[in-house]
Amino acid sequence: MIELPKRFNVADYILQKADDLAIKTAYICGDQKISYQELKHKVNQAGWAFRDSGIEMEDRVLLLMKDTPDLPIAFLGAIKIGAVPVVLNNWLKAEDYKYMFNDSRGKLLVVDKSLVHSYEKIKTGMPFVKKVITVGQVDGYDDFNRWINSKPAELESAPTDRDDSAFWLYSSGSTGKQIGRASCRERV
Repeated sequence: MIELPKRFNVADYILQKADDLAIKTAYICGDQKISYQELKHKVNQAGWAFRDSGIEMEDRVLLLMKDTPDLPIAFLGAIKIGAVPVVLNNWLKAEDYKYMFNDSRGKLLVVDKSLVHSYEKIKTGMPFVKKVITVGQVDGYDDFNRWINSKPAELESAPTDRDDSAFWLYSSGSTGKQIGRASCRERV
């Protein structure tokens, strides 16, 4: 096992080669491609957008997103500022989301436009979610890419430690009930 320093931000670790691999493709989804340099800049922009929205270290950011380049951008942007992304399965029922949103106490939700209907069904019972951003334009919500694009492309990482929470995942396991599990930064 690699011994990591106590002060450790996994987003920096993942993106450390971005400058060396700048024009190489980091992520492909259908006909969409994003280079390492674009990924690094967009991660930083997402981090600024989260921070400007009041997200702080250890706050949970809910990610109800499809597997597109926007997912690693939001995921790593949250980690970079010390927030904890909660990646959610996008095939669940609205009531499952309500439980997870409240259980995690997520303050901000990034949701794919095709899944906004699930949030709309339960939004009155969501005391912790303070802001909702959509991936794709939906009336009444900020669009994720427009929301981050005006932000700076450079961002200093939060002073996180290797044993801080990096992200949460929910699993039903053998019980059938969703259980949130935290992964620390050194195990990513």
